[in-house]
Amino acid sequence: MIKKRDFIIIVSIFIVVSVIALVNYLIPFEGEAVVNVYIDGKLIDSFILDGEYRQVPIRTSYGYNLLILSENMAFIDEADCNLKSCVSRGVISRPGSIIICAPHHLVIKIETIKFYKGALQ
Repeated sequence: MIKKRDFIIIVSIFIVVSVIALVNYLIPFEGEAVVNVYIDGKLIDSFILDGEYRQVPIRTSYGYNLLILSENMAFIDEADCNLKSCVSRGVISRPGSIIICAPHHLVIKIETIKFYKGALQ
């Protein structure tokens, strides 16, 4: 049976986690958002998330996925694996968001890169 003290602790933890998640979501990120594609933990491709619509077919020895980049978001539209959990994951748009297709050893992650003055000159 849950005691009053246990209930207060659980509610307090929930509130703290919710506030941290909300602050993390509302604070704008610095830098350019980049979609990185990893296979077996190795970076195989990067795309700047600039709002341009792109279809990116990802073919490996593990299988096929179709990555869609559009309106500053990314999602997997097609996959030939059995689970298709990467397709049902939906849209990602914030740095730190990921899509994983375990059967294909695929990780799609939004990260940020910062440009420093003089770095691209």
